[in-house]
Amino acid sequence: MPATFSQATSAATHRLAWSAAVVLAFAACADNEATAPSSGQTTTLAASLAAARATSKVQRLERIRNRLSSGIQALFPSQKRSATSGVRLPLGRGRGGGAPSSLADVLVNDRGQPGLLQSEVTIADHGGTIVLGWNDGAGVTPDLNFEAGLTGWGFSPDGGRTFIDGGSLPRISSPFFIHLGDPGLAAGNDGTFFFSDICLDFGTDPILSGICVSAGGRHGRTIGWSTPIYAVSTKPDFLDKPFIATDRQGQDVYLSYTRFLGGGGFGQIELVASHDGGHTFGAPVVVQPELPATVNQGSEPAVGPKGEVYVVWERGWQVSGGQFPFFTPDIVISKSTDQGRTFGPAVLIQTITSIAFDPPSGYSRNIINDFPRIDVARTGPDRGEVYVVFHDARAGTADVYLSHSPDGVSWSEPVRVNDDPADFQFWPAVAVEPGGNVDVVWYDRRLNPGTPVTNTFWSQSTDGGETFRPNVRVSDVGSDWAATVFDPGLTANFGDYIDISAGGNRTNAGWADGRFGDPDVFFSELRGIGKAPNFAQR
Repeated sequence: MPATFSQATSAATHRLAWSAAVVLAFAACADNEATAPSSGQTTTLAASLAAARATSKVQRLERIRNRLSSGIQALFPSQKRSATSGVRLPLGRGRGGGAPSSLADVLVNDRGQPGLLQSEVTIADHGGTIVLGWNDGAGVTPDLNFEAGLTGWGFSPDGGRTFIDGGSLPRISSPFFIHLGDPGLAAGNDGTFFFSDICLDFGTDPILSGICVSAGGRHGRTIGWSTPIYAVSTKPDFLDKPFIATDRQGQDVYLSYTRFLGGGGFGQIELVASHDGGHTFGAPVVVQPELPATVNQGSEPAVGPKGEVYVVWERGWQVSGGQFPFFTPDIVISKSTDQGRTFGPAVLIQTITSIAFDPPSGYSRNIINDFPRIDVARTGPDRGEVYVVFHDARAGTADVYLSHSPDGVSWSEPVRVNDDPADFQFWPAVAVEPGGNVDVVWYDRRLNPGTPVTNTFWSQSTDGGETFRPNVRVSDVGSDWAATVFDPGLTANFGDYIDISAGGNRTNAGWADGRFGDPDVFFSELRGIGKAPNFAQR
């Protein structure tokens, strides 16, 4: 809903304080140099974090942490959670893939440790193999743990009938290396999956901030992930909010992210590219330079059928420049026609009314993102068409919109995707099927307006994004996020995004779900006339 003037003034006060702060001074948080643990010692971040939190430079993170993605929030000792957060739930043991027989939704993660958070879902598929990634609370129980990390994954070897929780990803050989979440997934035509996430090494001075990429291939009943490499790393900058894409016709892999310069500033959007199947990545290319008093965040890359590379992001999130106090940031896009070596100027898709300072009830952070998502038609009658989705509160509450373009320059007037505008609809994700149908999923409050109960919905366009079919409920059970707990938890109870993938004749959705009392990852296959029936009933 639009902020009132008093709400806007209060929010602006917070934003002015952040504007004066230096973002993420990781460069000096190792005043007491970390040492490797002795043999047999539990490898946790407790000691190094205690030293880091004691330094005034790290305390500056508190002023600007709401600009950062949910993975990095685990570094902060004080967090806003559900009133019952930290309580161990009396839930029975489950397993990945163990969906109740009455439900079509399939549980992905292992529920062997009820009370843990699994949320912020990414998904990719190839030939019936479906891989999902998520932020995983295993690494923060009881302390941040190097071995477990904050990134989890699972996969289905049988087209979504069952899932196997894969646990944590391989680590770079350093005792203080940790995966910190914000996962992204992409699949190549040869069946290789590429997994990106935030990673840090607390054993360096200054601390090393990086975005890691692992390549994985199907090996029987598992995915064999390579040791991750740093697609990009830095001291003393901080790198945040990565997403990954592939050119399915070749060996090109693209990764976009936000760089907070010198551990400060408002963020600039960058991209790194690999042209050898993810083995090596080139130097960073600046897509959007840093702008005064303007937060650039939430980028995602996509690749067109001729190798053209697009990066979309939100310009002016939290800080709207001269448009204060109306909080109207821009959804913008930039295009490269030379495999990511150079990018054209940012093109405005839509100026939106933000819900950044008015998140839906039950969300466990004070600020929510408005980040866009993107896909490109690689085949079908609209080959080369670019599709971008986002939420926008222009009508008084958040609705889901889609805009499309044949070239990334001229954009259609946004079409509202949700057919019930009564309550919050937010965090859409888009995928284009091989035949050209356009699918969108999002979080939706229509069934329980005015409450924290949230479902996942879906709609499909069969005319290139001009119109959308009646909306279909994906989740079989609503999630009451105000009653959902997580222990000890990341701050974003249902993460920063959900996801959708389309490949072959399948379209698949993955999302965070609180039906069992804590956040879990669920999957459902989607079809043009509705959800796929329960696998057990086929």
